[in-house]
Amino acid sequence: MPSIENMIAWMQARKGKVTYSMTSRMGPSSYDCSSSVFFAMIAGGFLSAGSMGNTETLFGMSGTKLKEISRGDVQRGDIFISGTPGGSAGSDGHTGIFLSNGSFIHCSYTHNGIAVDTNDAYMSTRLPHHFYRIVGSGLANTDSKPQMVTLNVDG
Repeated sequence: MPSIENMIAWMQARKGKVTYSMTSRMGPSSYDCSSSVFFAMIAGGFLSAGSMGNTETLFGMSGTKLKEISRGDVQRGDIFISGTPGGSAGSDGHTGIFLSNGSFIHCSYTHNGIAVDTNDAYMSTRLPHHFYRIVGSGLANTDSKPQMVTLNVDG
């Protein structure tokens, strides 16, 4: 069964113990932002073993594996992607996983590895931010079906 906690545990276990590298991004001692998110999603059971991509691949999952949400709706386990779809490859994009609405874990050049930040500026000061919920994560409103609302009316 997919687990947000297993996904986050993968990142937490490597916090402060790995370095950042865009060329040696497949672990076990170094990752880049997107490879760490992919490995974490695999550990959480949201992607199959061997799945790998970059920020562009993550943008491409919108509507299937990921559902775009607003910044205000962000919860533990949601993902941010900084950049512009179609133009976020390499250093033109960044990604990470929220621990809460106010903090996130990510692998960054700035920290030379996996670290936790509480300031949205660490997502990127020069790129637009997008926020996603993993479909099937168990968090509210993650499927593509219309949500049923029941109203109790007195009278």
